[in-house]
Amino acid sequence: MMVSVATLARQSLLVILCGSAIGVLGNAILNNPTKASLREPAKFDYPQQVPLPIKMLASKPLADHAFPNKQLATGMSYRYDNKPQPIDIQIRYVTDGVSNRPTMDAMLPQFSKVPVSVLVPATMKQQPGVGFYSLFVDRKTAYFGTCISPQALVTS
Repeated sequence: MMVSVATLARQSLLVILCGSAIGVLGNAILNNPTKASLREPAKFDYPQQVPLPIKMLASKPLADHAFPNKQLATGMSYRYDNKPQPIDIQIRYVTDGVSNRPTMDAMLPQFSKVPVSVLVPATMKQQPGVGFYSLFVDRKTAYFGTCISPQALVTS
């Protein structure tokens, strides 16, 4: 039985492709970067203060929050003196977060003091290439919520 050179070349190529596919699959299973990043969140250093032209009253770390899908949110809280009413700022970093509307819809009720009755009818807008934002008003308090994409291009 004679095997042509073309058939031998095709079989060799098929063996190489199958071997490569099995190698890539094995590597993905054994060294899954998603599993590693879910176990240990990326370190994010929050500044001690956000530069504003008003006096800062306090800053403190927020309690970490774990989600059922193993995302972890860390955060920092800042309070500034803006007489007659202070300005409170909360910044959160969510590991393995995705900047999209469902993510923001799911996280705002858990992290904000905004009543659900105000959140539900709120209008959320998308800034292409940056993320999502929404403004909420409840009595004499205004809330501004954002979900910024980690791939967003930010200029100072």
